[in-house]
Amino acid sequence: MALAALAAIVVGLAVALLTRSRGGGAALPAGERRRRLENAVATWAAQGWALESETADSAVLRRGGEIMVVNVDDAGGVTSRPLAR
Repeated sequence: MALAALAAIVVGLAVALLTRSRGGGAALPAGERRRRLENAVATWAAQGWALESETADSAVLRRGGEIMVVNVDDAGGVTSRPLAR
C-alpha cells in the first residue's frame, strides 16, 4: 500500500513538472504576442495580403475581395479565418 502511494506521488510530481515546463497554459507577455502577430502579418503580406487594421492581438488583412482575420490568443497561438462580408 505504501508503495502504491509512493508511485502515485511520483506520477503526480512528474505530471506537474511536465505541465509546468510547457507553460501550463500561462499567458505570454503582451510583447511576445505582439511579435507573433507581426510575424504572422508579415507572412501573409509576403503572399500579397495588405494590412487593413490591427489591434494588440488581431489584424484584418485584405487581398482583392477577400478579407482575413489573424488572431493571437493569450497562450501565443496564432489563428486565421476568412471574414464574411
